[in-house]
Amino acid sequence: MKLIELTANDPRFNRIRFNSEGITLIVGDGSKDKHIEGSSNGVGKTLLLGLIHHCLGANANSKLKDAIDWTFSLRFSLQGKEYLVERSADGKTLLLNGESKNLKSYREWLNDCGAFRPDNRLPGLSFRSLITRFARLQREDCVDPLKTHKETDFEANLRTAYLLGLDCTLVVDKQAHKKSLDELKRWTKEKLHENDVLRELFRAGAKPEIRAKWLKDEIPRLRSELQLFDVAENYYDIKKQVEVKTTELRNLEQQLSVLCFQIEGIEKTLQRKPDISKQDLLNLYEGLQSIFNPEVLQHFDMVEQFNQDLAVKRTARLQADKNRFLREIYELEQLHQSIRLVAI
Repeated sequence: MKLIELTANDPRFNRIRFNSEGITLIVGDGSKDKHIEGSSNGVGKTLLLGLIHHCLGANANSKLKDAIDWTFSLRFSLQGKEYLVERSADGKTLLLNGESKNLKSYREWLNDCGAFRPDNRLPGLSFRSLITRFARLQREDCVDPLKTHKETDFEANLRTAYLLGLDCTLVVDKQAHKKSLDELKRWTKEKLHENDVLRELFRAGAKPEIRAKWLKDEIPRLRSELQLFDVAENYYDIKKQVEVKTTELRNLEQQLSVLCFQIEGIEKTLQRKPDISKQDLLNLYEGLQSIFNPEVLQHFDMVEQFNQDLAVKRTARLQADKNRFLREIYELEQLHQSIRLVAI
């Protein structure tokens, strides 16, 4: 995405045209009086950045709404095509290439326009969340290069990994595991408060008299249940359910075998090395110099770098596939274990 110009429907607003090449700088003249600090304030840097955010789908700013009733227009290019977005100061009127849109549909268009291509399967990724990392409007956003002041650690790690082209699923999995662990801790605390025996056990330590008291209290209940024990009337229904679960277990085992086979193939592929070394290729090219002009062979290093880049990307893709297969295996194993417990 390349910004072209920012205008308003009021002649008092000076049109701002961005450089077509390189960067655009907005600076203020230094004060002649050295005792006056912040003399470059009021040039309009923060206001310009705020208006760009306003035209790129930010929430309406109440101060801007109360101050003026202008309409601002931002022209930008994306993938060789120009777009014009017009938005009123109160944020109620919004046009994209002359077509009226509400804020929600405009943000959906920004997500799908190709500026960032956020993965909809990953929570916390959108055009707005990613553009904020480049156009940091608030002073607090400039304190930490890895996060803005409103981002949680999870959101910051996820968006940083995405912009760097890393495997974002590892960040999502870590967050999911943390939530599971926190839920387990919360559940444990609740059970400790509900169960007097467990609470006393943790307070007093592993004393045998507490264990003996608990067992003594359990004996009458177990004897009563033993006297009432009988073969269930729905025995055959249970048997059918067990057979169904057994079939499901076999299907899961087949899926696990296929995934393990795929991972084994990926590992073998990652271990493969080229049959011809760089020195062999150099010797071959030197031998061809007597046949071809030197200009034909001068780009050998570029070809070698291109092949190395392909190998790196291929390795990253294979590693991502491997991680995905490992997660599927983990999920299938958990499902396999849960079905076995139900069947037992």
